[in-house]
Amino acid sequence: MLMFPERYMDIALALGMNVTVNKFVKQIPVRNSRTYNIIQDDEIRILKERRAEHRGYYSDKREVTSYISQLVESLAVSSVLLDEPSLYKEAVLIMEYLLLHNRNENGRLYRYNCCHKSSIPGFLSDYSNLIAALIELHKASGEANSDFKVHAGKYIDFVLQHFYKPENGMFSKSECSIQPDTIPFKRESNIDFLKPSANSIMAGNLISFYEISGKKDYLEIAAQQIMNIAPNLHSSGPMLASWAQKILKYIQLTKLTT
Repeated sequence: MLMFPERYMDIALALGMNVTVNKFVKQIPVRNSRTYNIIQDDEIRILKERRAEHRGYYSDKREVTSYISQLVESLAVSSVLLDEPSLYKEAVLIMEYLLLHNRNENGRLYRYNCCHKSSIPGFLSDYSNLIAALIELHKASGEANSDFKVHAGKYIDFVLQHFYKPENGMFSKSECSIQPDTIPFKRESNIDFLKPSANSIMAGNLISFYEISGKKDYLEIAAQQIMNIAPNLHSSGPMLASWAQKILKYIQLTKLTT
């Protein structure tokens, strides 16, 4: 009404908004067949400027552990495939920043930090993606026993101690000993929907760490995870795509070791 005092009713109609309801009730503008017949070019410009202003209010400045870890992993892999050391150096710097700002003094990860403030305990997805990034950094380093390998091993053992459920051979969404304030359930989905499931990432981590450490216990835990999922593979289509990749990797690895 303040933006279009003389044409408020027309603009509301063009945007499919109901002016008879409580003005404090949130409504989402929807284009319809009359939208551009009613709204004029200068009014569209004003609306776009207002939308851009609103988006500025809600800029998400969180630095999410799992997403940053995925970036580090991608940079590390790319540095090897492209033979580009600068990508590896960038990945190392980002990982150092992550370990400095997104975990507490005991090494426990936070879900994210915002303006250097963190509070929510990390989920399985945060730990699994961090471990995956550390493993790829180790491979890219060319060292037999890099600090990244040491960190990856420690975090794998931490996840096994605090997230692993021996009764079903899978991992919980959050630490089993923590009563979460923000998580209504502890079951971690195994479905690879928009992104790989955290359990499938952990299976891959266990297989990869077995490759670089020779510790067969890790491979056996991954095998149990895979056996839980494999019977559903044929009927699930792309919903278990990440698991299919881990199964192929496991088969290839066990063939080489037999």
